[in-house]
Amino acid sequence: MASVFNLRDVRDWTKDASCTPTALAALTGKTPQEIGVLLAEIAAEDGRVIGPELRQDYAPKDWLKAVNRLGGDWAVKDDFRSTPFADRPTINEWMAANSGVEPELVICDDDNGIAHVFATDDGYVVDTYTEGRRVRFTAVDPEYEFLRVKYSILVEPLAE
Repeated sequence: MASVFNLRDVRDWTKDASCTPTALAALTGKTPQEIGVLLAEIAAEDGRVIGPELRQDYAPKDWLKAVNRLGGDWAVKDDFRSTPFADRPTINEWMAANSGVEPELVICDDDNGIAHVFATDDGYVVDTYTEGRRVRFTAVDPEYEFLRVKYSILVEPLAE
């Protein structure tokens, strides 16, 4: 049976949970630690060795495979990768224009090597700055204002 992807508080969230395990745990009900183990397994299948400890540098191809492994499918919704950085929406701008009712992963960066992902659904967000809690989005934490949205991904159960 396909798992249900919806936004929820993250179980067993800790300060060492980076954005990727936090976002994936928020959509799946798994713990960040379970997500870390899964991401390590996926990397190993691709010939890369990473430990199960929570880290900051997960490859997007790994976490997209994790969505599939957890019974989900994904599709790019908004794609700003070919848009000049200065013309891409900020997180606040993107959230103001996107209050969709399907779970999404939103990938952001600073155009200089710093990347971030968070989970959102229906105007709510789960992120590291929310400490893994599902909260109504009002504005991004000031620490993240320099980031701009690169692309977003809809996440849904696999069709049976």
